[in-house]
Amino acid sequence: MKPTKSRIFCREAQRSKMLFESQKKAENFMQYNSKEILSESGYAPVRSYHCIACAGWHLTSRREELDLPSKTELVLEAYKEVTDEKDKAKGLCTNGRQEKDTPSANALQGLRKKIELIRRSLKNKGSKTIITKLIEEASKSLENLEVTTQLKKSKRELEVHLSRLESRAMLLPDDEEAGILTQIRVIERLLDNKGNRILIRNLIYEALRGLRNMDGAMLQQYSKKALEEMLKNLALRCDQLHNNTSG
Repeated sequence: MKPTKSRIFCREAQRSKMLFESQKKAENFMQYNSKEILSESGYAPVRSYHCIACAGWHLTSRREELDLPSKTELVLEAYKEVTDEKDKAKGLCTNGRQEKDTPSANALQGLRKKIELIRRSLKNKGSKTIITKLIEEASKSLENLEVTTQLKKSKRELEVHLSRLESRAMLLPDDEEAGILTQIRVIERLLDNKGNRILIRNLIYEALRGLRNMDGAMLQQYSKKALEEMLKNLALRCDQLHNNTSG
């Protein structure tokens, strides 16, 4: 029988999942309950995996196991970069002029690590949504970074590398989340231009239907509830557009 007490909300998956203390317990449960889960939900777990966010083991129906950094790992790395930079900035006040270039040099090193994460994600054909977001963040950080003459060459090399990664990212197929976000942008443009209300309504309906059919999809940038809220707000704007036109 499917347990309910061991279910918790997983911040990594953005939904409730069963949590197991060990891989053995997770796989034992999968072995004896897969058929029942399949009959109830239409899909069954095929492997276990360790979740860094929950400090335990989950089950998943996805067969592939890609070498992609998790959202929790990305957050931890970003936090480490910020704290490292703060520590270096504090040391700069006491170590004199000799270490003035240290913060910018460390910032470049942090960006190199982020670019390596992006490269790995592209190699494994990861989520287009999260890869595009990472590239945008890295590009913005690099653009705002002030460096000395000695480090300008390194900065230019990273800019070229990011530009190439961005071109590769554009060739990735849209994942489910990216598809919904594209629909939302199209609807927003139609509303801004006071387009046909019936067309806009149909586009909103199709986007909502697609979103509700995304059961079990791993969303990277927004939660399912947040995307649904965006579409409901667009529906309200559509109604207001009709009322203004009628008036």
